[in-house]
Amino acid sequence: MRGVPDGFEIRDLPLDLSVLRGLADAVREQFPVFQDVGVREHRGGLPTMTADGGHIVGPIPGVRGLYAATGCCVGGLSISPIVGQLLAELIVTGASSEPLDGMSIERFGTAVASDELLEAACIRTYAHQYAIGWSARVGDPEPVTRR
Repeated sequence: MRGVPDGFEIRDLPLDLSVLRGLADAVREQFPVFQDVGVREHRGGLPTMTADGGHIVGPIPGVRGLYAATGCCVGGLSISPIVGQLLAELIVTGASSEPLDGMSIERFGTAVASDELLEAACIRTYAHQYAIGWSARVGDPEPVTRR
């Protein structure tokens, strides 16, 4: 975000139709109709992803009463009901009916990664976000299987 000018808005991002065309080409055999469909509206935005591809849900250490539900990328829309319910349970009762430990921000530890290391991890995660069984950890030279 260091290079983003004051007053930046998501609508200021350029849209690249070649991404949609590439996805259509990838499923050409299964869905040939996608090759002849025009695009009526094209929207874009910034995904909210973490360096390891996992969500951050739960309390923020060191700031009493501050909770987060972020890093959900586009999936945040579909999982928001359960995330909201579990976070509400945690806030109101001190515990959630499903464990949130794996989504804690504390999984990143206290070490601060260099900007270059963090950027590389984020690029790997974004590039492989929808690959089954893949995850990254900041500092890993290559992707590893989720544990």
